[in-house]
Amino acid sequence: MTKSIDNITVRAELFRKTNGYTPFNYKFNMDFCELKRYPQRQPVMAIFFRYLERNSNLNHTCPYDHDIILKNFVMPDEVLRLLPYPKGDYMVQLGFAIYNTWLVDVKAFAQIVD
Repeated sequence: MTKSIDNITVRAELFRKTNGYTPFNYKFNMDFCELKRYPQRQPVMAIFFRYLERNSNLNHTCPYDHDIILKNFVMPDEVLRLLPYPKGDYMVQLGFAIYNTWLVDVKAFAQIVD
């Protein structure tokens, strides 16, 4: 039997490429289970995870008692256009901790053009 998990922390950081990737605008930790229950409290992350749910099995609130599967995820261009950032190269880094133990680090790259 798989252990039920109801304590998940997400660390989100946004970097912009200048001379290498440097921190830009966002850096915060959040309770993932709270985000799933109250998405209106973190609207930017809620938008991101809403699209992530379409290609994963993260489509319910905590607890999670199964493997997380993410397949064929691409953030739609129209979502990136909603963000009021200058053109350039960006990196989003997400870290995931379960019961305060950091287990996963994900880096995603995006380019904003005219």
